[in-house]
Amino acid sequence: MNVAELIPHFKKMGATVIQEINARPPFVTNRDSDFTIDIKGQKFVLDVAPNADVQFEILNNRPDIRHLVLMARLGKDKQKFLCGHDERQWFVATVKSNVTTVDEAMSSLKSPVAEESQKRAGVRTKAKHKRHNARFIRQGEWFFTPVPSFNPGKNIIHKKEPINNGKRGGKDHVCDELIRFGGKVVYVAPGDPRWITTTEYRRLQQSSPMIAGLYRQAMEDAKVFVRGKVSHPDHYPVTLQGWHQVSINQEGSATSSTGRLISSMRFID
Repeated sequence: MNVAELIPHFKKMGATVIQEINARPPFVTNRDSDFTIDIKGQKFVLDVAPNADVQFEILNNRPDIRHLVLMARLGKDKQKFLCGHDERQWFVATVKSNVTTVDEAMSSLKSPVAEESQKRAGVRTKAKHKRHNARFIRQGEWFFTPVPSFNPGKNIIHKKEPINNGKRGGKDHVCDELIRFGGKVVYVAPGDPRWITTTEYRRLQQSSPMIAGLYRQAMEDAKVFVRGKVSHPDHYPVTLQGWHQVSINQEGSATSSTGRLISSMRFID
């Protein structure tokens, strides 16, 4: 199935898919240049490189919830994506290679913390994929799991603190109150999807102090708890009553059928 043949399948769930040459920046890049998938102007944009051996297949389409599972074949390699609508906009996320249905794809994206909390509470099937159920609140790729027993003690409570997935073009989710434990110090700059180590930052300070001044210190993969309002320009705000543990979805661990990592995601705050 080529891009043109995908059109009626995406239309069935209320979306538009188009092919665009050299569409950048890519949301998900595969095999460096074979193809990219992006969201642009509320449309799914596929950029397939000339002469690339890429075939697409719709494995499962759920128009009732505006989601579908798309598989891309690149020779012997298979990669799978969940395409759908969440809150205010369309999205695409890489999912695990053993996924075949929308339900499996949504389950595979849940963070282990949220999934375990949900299982312990026995959340019903019809509620397990909602953005807000008895055991977590979700905003985009972030899961907030209530921890009634958490005591912040004398730890520093950061105000209006951002968290970010570290992906290209990612926008901050801003938390009213945040406490972190552990993690690794990194430095990030606005609009730059990369993050640099302390050693790299010190070198930058010596070679280009003006550029170094654009970077701020952040923490990678700390254990984080938040409460109060969490805001993001592309999502409805959520208000967390009491402390919640923060975890990120599993897109960053998705691999192709040959075991190649096809997405990179980090917890930066």
